[in-house]
Amino acid sequence: MKTPAATFFAHDPDWVAKHLIGALLLVDGVGGLIVETESYDPTDPASNSFELRRTKKNAAMFGPPGRAHVYSTYGMHWMMNFVCKGASGVLIRALEPTVGVDKMKRRRGTDMEKLLCSGPGRLTQALKITGSLDHVSVFKAPFTLKVPAQLADIASGTRIGIAPNLPVVFCGINPSTAAAKSGHNFGSPSNRFWKTLHLAGFTPLELAATDDRQILRYGCGITAAAPRATPTAAHLNRAELKQADDGLRAKIDHFRPHTVAFLGKAAYAAIRALRDLPWGPQAEPYGGASVWILPNPSGLNRGFSLSQLIEAYKALRLARAELFDRWVL
Repeated sequence: MKTPAATFFAHDPDWVAKHLIGALLLVDGVGGLIVETESYDPTDPASNSFELRRTKKNAAMFGPPGRAHVYSTYGMHWMMNFVCKGASGVLIRALEPTVGVDKMKRRRGTDMEKLLCSGPGRLTQALKITGSLDHVSVFKAPFTLKVPAQLADIASGTRIGIAPNLPVVFCGINPSTAAAKSGHNFGSPSNRFWKTLHLAGFTPLELAATDDRQILRYGCGITAAAPRATPTAAHLNRAELKQADDGLRAKIDHFRPHTVAFLGKAAYAAIRALRDLPWGPQAEPYGGASVWILPNPSGLNRGFSLSQLIEAYKALRLARAELFDRWVL
């Protein structure tokens, strides 16, 4: 591994996000290998620099590439981006802890290594990253950054389409291999998700899958229960879905949507070890959010016609009408 050149961050965020995988990141000598990143640019509604709106909070995003942008969410969690060219950035989402693990355990209050840095809020707590590092160059102390000589063997997937405090987040089972390749959700010609959303009143027009990030404008988000991409959800086993619980629950707890709408019963049933779930609203919350179960809009699901999908989704839209009326990105 080597210290990256000064021009490393003067690339687009997708390039930087890929080349940071496998890099060694230390803060005051504590850290590990970067295993998950997420890229953002000013066209992304979830970006802190969306539409190049400058504020005191996001000022670092408009500074020189190669600096840290550290900001708080809800006054509870710190998040760290590395600034790239053009007011874009890369969120450091997860590390494999390798250096100073005992310190991380004390800071996180857990002995479970998988919970030390698996998520951006946990990572910043484990590495003791706070707002004092906002604007600080990643080429200077307390940072140590060493990147691999070659691009790591990585898996790219769809972005996490969530912003804070959304009225509704739709949760699929897992990304399809086609979605992971294209980077866009529900892109199969047979999938009825985007048409259903429009006809149920969530969006004023039928969005194309390539415009999936625009769903945030209308108060909705998209995520998946399990991260591994497969040709179909049937290729996942029940154990994988159960294991996905920690990461999904942390994500929902962090972004605090009002409602998580699971697309189909399978993922939620496996995560909660429940059977005989009803459609619609559920009695128990998940990660602090209310839960609603909707039919899966996949073209493989022939148990529901388009009109039945629209009716089911419209019930959720009407139930959350007041939240959508107040929603401003």
